[in-house]
Amino acid sequence: MLTIQNCTVTFQLQRAPFTNTEFLKIAQNGFNSEYDPQRFHAIIIRLRLLQQRTLACLLFRSTRAVLTGVPCPSRAVREAQKIRRRVQHALGSR
Repeated sequence: MLTIQNCTVTFQLQRAPFTNTEFLKIAQNGFNSEYDPQRFHAIIIRLRLLQQRTLACLLFRSTRAVLTGVPCPSRAVREAQKIRRRVQHALGSR
C-alpha cells in the first residue's frame, strides 16, 4: 500500500515582486519568519501543524514560494492560503 506523507508545493502570490522595504517588513513583522541574506536569499516562514509537524515556506522576492512538509496534496491550497494571509498581515494590508 502506498501512502503519501510529505509533499512539496510551489505557488506564486498574485502581485508585483516585493520591493526591498516590503521584503524586510515581511521578515521583521512576519510570525515565525527568519531572514539572513548572507546565508540564503529567501524568507523562511514556518507553520506548525498537529502531531508535532511543521511546514516550511521559502518566500522569494519575486513572490514565488516553495512550501515543503505538506502532509497530503489535498491540504496544499489551504496551507498556501495561510502563507498568503501571513504575508498580507506582515505588510499591514488585508
